[in-house]
Amino acid sequence: MLSTLPSLPFNFPIEDRDITSTYLGTESMSINLPTECKINENSELSFRMLKGKMILSPANIGFWTQIYHDEIPDSKIIFLTTVPLVPYQMRWLIKSSMLAT
Repeated sequence: MLSTLPSLPFNFPIEDRDITSTYLGTESMSINLPTECKINENSELSFRMLKGKMILSPANIGFWTQIYHDEIPDSKIIFLTTVPLVPYQMRWLIKSSMLAT
């Protein structure tokens, strides 16, 4: 019988004789905001700054969905599932929207 151990993602290999570790790479999240959004006044962005905001996100984003729910539980996330948006459509949606203000 095989035992299943939990899998923990890290962005660095773990050096331990009792743990097998493979570095898979890193991922990053980017965000698009309307020019007049107050969040733009900051030089850095944190999940805390997104608290309570409405967020448009592509669907099927893997583990990022759980990160959204864990790190910004008070946000309102709209997952775009019906039509894949090309960049100009996303720019138009962001420019026309009041969601992030």
